[in-house]
Amino acid sequence: MSSIHIILSIIIQGAIAVGPFAALLLVKRKPRQPYLISIILCLSLIVSHSYYVRGVVGLFIESPFIIAEPFIFLISPLLYFYFSNIASKKQKLGWSDLKHVLPFIIFFASFIPITVHGQSTVYYNFLYSNKIVMTGLLWTILVVQFLYYYSKIYKVNKEYTLRLAEQHSNYEQYEASWIRVFLLLFLAILAFVSIVLFVFLHESDFTNFSIVVALFFSLQVYFIAYKGLNQKTFISDNQSDYRTEKIVTGSKETEINKKQVTEKEILEKFMLDNKPYLNPELTLVDLATQINMSRNELSALINNVVGSNFYLFVNGYRIDHVKQLIQKDKQMHFTILALAYDSGFNSKSTFNALFKKATGLTPSEYRKTLS
Repeated sequence: MSSIHIILSIIIQGAIAVGPFAALLLVKRKPRQPYLISIILCLSLIVSHSYYVRGVVGLFIESPFIIAEPFIFLISPLLYFYFSNIASKKQKLGWSDLKHVLPFIIFFASFIPITVHGQSTVYYNFLYSNKIVMTGLLWTILVVQFLYYYSKIYKVNKEYTLRLAEQHSNYEQYEASWIRVFLLLFLAILAFVSIVLFVFLHESDFTNFSIVVALFFSLQVYFIAYKGLNQKTFISDNQSDYRTEKIVTGSKETEINKKQVTEKEILEKFMLDNKPYLNPELTLVDLATQINMSRNELSALINNVVGSNFYLFVNGYRIDHVKQLIQKDKQMHFTILALAYDSGFNSKSTFNALFKKATGLTPSEYRKTLS
């Protein structure tokens, strides 16, 4: 065995061991994340199937499919369940959710007659003689499945982010930023399978296909296990049952408007005098408690009267505070980032983006206009 094969074997077998071990560590961690655990285990199964099962079975029965990893059809549904769990804390699945795993069940079941009866059947001969066509069909189903769930995940993540903006003044540390990398990584699976499939189809040599697949998914195991064990806790969105209160129309409209205008003045005065925005962990509930309002009332006030959401409302005051500090610090004793942190920001990228959106200038450009 060459040194390259030894290195590849160590990487692949290491991933097979790392997957269950990382899953075991995540089981003991709270809050539980069953779908992340399932994703890691599923990736490990793909590696095991490619490297061991397919290799061993292939000595006796040649697979009628070039893509012979049924567990790959579980990846995108599990990722969707994971996102849904983050966004809505939905843990249990119902019978209606069975439809998400039908491609896996059907593909897995297609191997049963071959495993039981071997190659000497009309069924096997049909699949084997149409190997290219059947592989193309499986690939098409896989692409459609990934793109379908990617669109659903994108929608779930967008709605989740909007809800965070209604409740938290700084949510970047909780936002699933690495999940965007997660999504791109799984889209890379499609590109990877496409390229590898194209190469092997044109060379008509499938002997190393399993090794290539096992190696790629081994790297996935290492990445997801590392990220899963080191990710920050996401915000529990179990407060999403509240609804923004709308201004009532009719005879009481003028009365309510006057009341909310007064409340707006009280809110703005409180923000200027007490500077609650300097607390980077300020939430909608915290501010509502400080000004003796309910969460719903404050949310309605900010959305309907101020015309913003909680996130933008609070960070607007933080930007104004940074501008005041920059004007006072004309001798440039402090970095702009230090002033931003002193003003309640806890993310450099968020501060830069919001500052430029508010002023049309980067923080550095703004400071130069004052010097």
